Amino acid sequence: MSTMACGCRCGEVRGEIERAPESFAHRVVCYCESCQAFAERLGATDVLDEAGGTDIVQMSPARVRFTRGEDRLAHLRVTEEGPCRWYARCCGTPLANTPPAAGFPFVGMLASCLAHDSGAPMRPLDMRIMGADAKGPIPDGAQAFDGFPLRVLFTLAPRVLAWRLRGDHRASPFFDAEGAPVAERVDP
Repeated sequence: MSTMACGCRCGEVRGEIERAPESFAHRVVCYCESCQAFAERLGATDVLDEAGGTDIVQMSPARVRFTRGEDRLAHLRVTEEGPCRWYARCCGTPLANTPPAAGFPFVGMLASCLAHDSGAPMRPLDMRIMGADAKGPIPDGAQAFDGFPLRVLFTLAPRVLAWRLRGDHRASPFFDAEGAPVAERVDP
């Protein structure tokens, strides 16, 4: 099975993602205010497109493995109800979004932290969401759903259920065996 490298800008955090077909289950560009606030808090607005969108590849967390720098991981929550947003403390690189609890096996890896030179193509974009929060015209004149379309849930729900039944929630590099985050919450 092939892998794709992932990591932070300075190289202190490194990892790999298994490129099984189901591991790249869905790819979206999200324009929500929370994704924008995450990048802004870290001073990493270069991960946003010109309208404030974040390119996210959604997959099972069991496909992600950190090989270096796990001690440099941290997470924050833009809102108390929002997801855990993972980043590298060493250089402030945004890495991923997960639900706040390990029981829901899902991770959205930011495409900006994935190696695009691995020879294998990136999964094509499935859709653009939360377009009502875009800070300008959507790039390339593409269409974006104003909110969060139900078809995203219908696409991901069966996969997340299968990942849960397979035990992927216990194999997440973001949560320990008891389901607690592996890194401290640090709100810059």
